Amino acid sequence: MSTARQGSFRRVLVPIDFATEPERALAAAAAIRADDAWLTLLHAIAPVNPKRVDIPGFDLETFDARCAESAERDLRPLVSLVGAERTETVIPIGHPAEEIVARAEHDDSDLIVMTTSHRRGLSRLFLGSVAEEVLRRTRCSVLTVPTLDADAARAGRHPFPIRSIVVPVDLSGRAWTGVHAAIEIAVNHGAEVHVLHVVDERGGDVLLPGLSAGPNVVNLLEQGKTYAKDLITAEVDRIRGAASSLKVEGHALLGHPANAIADFAAGRDADLVVLSSQGRSGLADQLLGSTAERVVRRVGCPVLTVRDRGATDESDESEG
Repeated sequence: MSTARQGSFRRVLVPIDFATEPERALAAAAAIRADDAWLTLLHAIAPVNPKRVDIPGFDLETFDARCAESAERDLRPLVSLVGAERTETVIPIGHPAEEIVARAEHDDSDLIVMTTSHRRGLSRLFLGSVAEEVLRRTRCSVLTVPTLDADAARAGRHPFPIRSIVVPVDLSGRAWTGVHAAIEIAVNHGAEVHVLHVVDERGGDVLLPGLSAGPNVVNLLEQGKTYAKDLITAEVDRIRGAASSLKVEGHALLGHPANAIADFAAGRDADLVVLSSQGRSGLADQLLGSTAERVVRRVGCPVLTVRDRGATDESDESEG
């Protein structure tokens, strides 16, 4: 008898773009959500300005209705794929990013899962118009999932294996939100976890807590690696009470954070990168923009941006 998978993601929103393998987004959602999670499939219909439509007798209301009917028809096979019992579909008319963020807020979603085109990586157009806007505006966690390339699809590769997880941390208190999420996913999939701290070679306030910079960079990195491993081991012991059942390693590197993270994840053949974010000051928020684009494009694997929503709310209140 199989054991039901428990998890923090119990209300999941999956924006559906029929051009970017929606089945892979659903496989990703199934891989990290709780078994009893509620799933919402959203397809946003971009609004049309009737003044720009040079078609005699064009009726906007009729056009929107037909688009909605077509989308509903195309969504039915996806609902059948995941099971209709705990799945709903919504088809709003509006700017995709705005509709995604609004629906996540309305549903009090824990997670948004977005598929991106592997052919162009996470394209500048997509990042600039939809994904980046969602990542910056939403208060919930976001999983971006690149589609499989043609070779992987022909080989019948599992749509969303999770065997190796990389968790970049800044070793502040907020960083462990991502570690906790990674541990939870690793327990469910038997994956190994690599906790990574990058000492920024450009300097600044990036030194590890309790450590001071010295002329011997090698010693600093060794101290950082030991410090990271000690912290993750203590956290795993406290959270799970049985760290011996997991393969967890701590790593420290010197370099440019985004490049080092991408290279490290590729070297470990990572299936998932988990970034922590808390309010507007988390690591993921620092990485958003050109740095995050480079990470996602170079690694080519899914990236989970984990937000501690309770902490975010407290931060917002304190700023008000």
